[in-house]
Amino acid sequence: MVINEGVPLISDGLVLEMNRKLREYVVCRFESENHEQMIVGMGKAMKCTRFWLKKHGLIADGFFSEMYYKSKSNIVYAVLWIPFKKRG
Repeated sequence: MVINEGVPLISDGLVLEMNRKLREYVVCRFESENHEQMIVGMGKAMKCTRFWLKKHGLIADGFFSEMYYKSKSNIVYAVLWIPFKKRG
């Protein structure tokens, strides 16, 4: 996914202001039933992403996480934005 700096992203009816650097990102999105499972899920997502990046000759160059809570349940929704670069 390529993010254009300063261009808002619309997701599920919400406008999210993007202040990320203009570049390509791998984006992982997942849910969990509580905060503890979110931590485990984030670790699994990072592990799978590292494997995918390595398989494609890439390496992560940091990451940005966003967490959202659904108001009527304990569901935690997270998005990981992972910039990458070619392995060198």
